Amino acid sequence: MSSKLASKEQELADKTAQNEIDVQHMKDFLKREYEEKVVKIKSECNEKMSNLEVLLHEAQQANATLETQLNNTLKEKDREITKISMEYDSRLALSERQKVQLMQQQQQVLNQDVLRKKMQHMKETYEKELGSLRTQLSELQQSCQQQRADCRQLQHQWQNQSHNISPRQAGHRSRPNSKGRSLSMSKHTF
Repeated sequence: MSSKLASKEQELADKTAQNEIDVQHMKDFLKREYEEKVVKIKSECNEKMSNLEVLLHEAQQANATLETQLNNTLKEKDREITKISMEYDSRLALSERQKVQLMQQQQQVLNQDVLRKKMQHMKETYEKELGSLRTQLSELQQSCQQQRADCRQLQHQWQNQSHNISPRQAGHRSRPNSKGRSLSMSKHTF
C-alpha cells in the first residue's frame, strides 16, 4: 500500500511538474503573442499618423494656395475698379467740357432751334453714357463683393477643415487605402 501511495505521489508530482511546464509554455506563448500584437498595433498607429500628417500637410498647402488666389483675385478686382473709376471720371470730365462748350456755342449761335436740337442730343448722349457707366461700375462692384465673399467663405471652410481634423478623430473616422489617403478624404477635391 505504501508503494501504491508512493507511486500515486510520484504520479501526482510528475503531473504537477508537467502542468507547471505547460503553464510556463502557455505564459511564454501568450507573452510572445502579446508582444507581436503590440508591435503590430504600434506599426499601424505610426502608419496612420504618417498618413494623417500627409493629409494635413496637403490641406495646409491647399489652404495656402486658396489664400494666394484670394489675394490675387482681390488685387485684380481692385485694379479693375480703379481703372473703371478713372474711365468714369475721365468721361465725366469730357462730358462736362462738352456741356460747357455747348453752352458757349449757345451764346454765339443765332438759330435757337438748331442749338436746342444739338443740346438735346448731347444731353441725351451724355445721360445715356453716364447711366451706362454707372451701371457698369455698380455691376463690377457687386461682382467684386460677391467674389470676395465667396473666397472668404472658401478660406473659412478650409481653415475649419484643417483645424477640425485631429489625428485621433481622423484615425477613427476613416481607414487608409492603398495610396495612403483615407477613404473619407479621398472623396474631397481641392
